[in-house]
Amino acid sequence: MSLMKKEILMFLVVYYFLQFVLCFAIRPPFIYFQTSNNSQNLRLEPTFVNPEDWGAVSALNNTPRLKNPVPYVIFYQTNTEECKNRTQCSKVVSRIQKMRRKLMHDDIPYNFLVGGDGLVYVARDWDTTSGVTNGYNGKSIGIGLIGTFFSKLIPDTLIRTAINLIEFGTRNGKINESAHYISIPPMAFIVQDVDEVMKKFMEKFDYSHS
Repeated sequence: MSLMKKEILMFLVVYYFLQFVLCFAIRPPFIYFQTSNNSQNLRLEPTFVNPEDWGAVSALNNTPRLKNPVPYVIFYQTNTEECKNRTQCSKVVSRIQKMRRKLMHDDIPYNFLVGGDGLVYVARDWDTTSGVTNGYNGKSIGIGLIGTFFSKLIPDTLIRTAINLIEFGTRNGKINESAHYISIPPMAFIVQDVDEVMKKFMEKFDYSHS
């Protein structure tokens, strides 16, 4: 491994270690509600963008198969810039994959990524083990929220798209109906126009892990 790769890899190790420490030192409220008469309370089927459509290189396909339905859904931030349209989001997702493959001989770690455009970007999909959190990889669906949310709230669009994805996975036997939701690190969501679906969503969070 070249000196430059070693330095970049060391930076990533330190960065993720600090992120892990911060998730316990800074514990923002995970969900809070803001009512708005102007926001749209949308419950739609998720729109998927397949790997070949967001510019994926050929996958390694060396991770174990996932046994469905899983008992956990874990939310992550991608620690990148946010994106507002399919072109931007595709570039971010493609860059995440290329970085992982180049530096770690690994593939994109999430099962799915959710963008600010309201689309779901398919990575490892429903039946392949995620590669983010030891101890949960074999029993969870990992959802990457595109952006960096240490000091800001996750936009309403992202969380509602993620909920649509979870509902889709539950209906199709990929996620257990009594699954727990976890945020790693703890992130604060802003949710508008609260309804019964949102209340049930909040109740399923496992705060003991955040």
